[in-house]
Amino acid sequence: MKKIALVFISLLLLVSLVHAEYVVEEEVVTIKEELIPNYSELSFFYSSKRKDAGQGSQRFWHLKSTRLGWVSDYYCVDLALSPLTGSDPMVLKEAYVKLQPFGFMDMYLGKKAYDFNNVSSRSANNITIFQPQLFSASWQVLLSKSISNFAVDMYWADGGTPSDWKSYDAPSTAGAKVKYSNENMEVGLSLRVRDWDNVDEYSWDDDSWNDYGFYTNWNMFDMLDLNLQVYNIADDSNDTGDINYFGILSYSKGVYLPIFKTTTPYVGYFSKDDAAGEGGKEYNMVAGLHTSPVENGFIKMEYNYDSVDIDDPTTDNGEMSDAFTVSVGYEF
Repeated sequence: MKKIALVFISLLLLVSLVHAEYVVEEEVVTIKEELIPNYSELSFFYSSKRKDAGQGSQRFWHLKSTRLGWVSDYYCVDLALSPLTGSDPMVLKEAYVKLQPFGFMDMYLGKKAYDFNNVSSRSANNITIFQPQLFSASWQVLLSKSISNFAVDMYWADGGTPSDWKSYDAPSTAGAKVKYSNENMEVGLSLRVRDWDNVDEYSWDDDSWNDYGFYTNWNMFDMLDLNLQVYNIADDSNDTGDINYFGILSYSKGVYLPIFKTTTPYVGYFSKDDAAGEGGKEYNMVAGLHTSPVENGFIKMEYNYDSVDIDDPTTDNGEMSDAFTVSVGYEF
């Protein structure tokens, strides 16, 4: 808790010092008002799946996500909360500031999700209950430049462990993403090189340390939304393929249902590794309804079919496999 408080206070001081140089007095007041927590999310899920006898039951409401954040155009602090009795009652998901030291591009400093493809870890930002593949976050420096409909991001992430810098220092990661977007489509290409500076041990063309990604979010005919993402996350073995993908197709025009109001049907397919580590050999298929009966609230009803038989699930997504699940959440 002390470390999180120190990070937050440091970010606030840095924001105040940087923006004091080039904002007018009225804007300073606005920034100070934005220091009040302005992002919170709470969501639960109920699954029809039941664990084996003696292992407890999944047939009651489970907390899926609790988030508290301070978000503005200049900084972000995103906390994931869990019961205080848990081993990690508070996890710092993101904590960064946005600067413009060169005038012609943006710079982000702090802990930030890797700019690899386009995936959110927040329940409210996903149409599905089943969580798509996340690509982690790290302490990094990111430079971003937009030119017309294109945007280029480049980043360097230090792999050191914040809790004990002296005893452990992991290799660094470098990456870039190029994105094109217009009114109906966004397309992006991502490259991430882990251990990029360790040329003494690995050659530059060693694909076992390179990650690739492609994604598109496409609104078709103002009726259908397609979220397609393909990614190659390399492992230590060259004997197995590492390509996985997911696609989510939703009827964005929606249908009107009593009580639930405008409701969006969707289907999704998520590939994953098999037991031998071969990518794309197993999968989850989902079909569901996403609705917002009240402003800033959501209800998701989803059936999830898993190609792998999981007898004793240990992850949030595993608990929702081969089951009908309802998720309720609110963002405020």
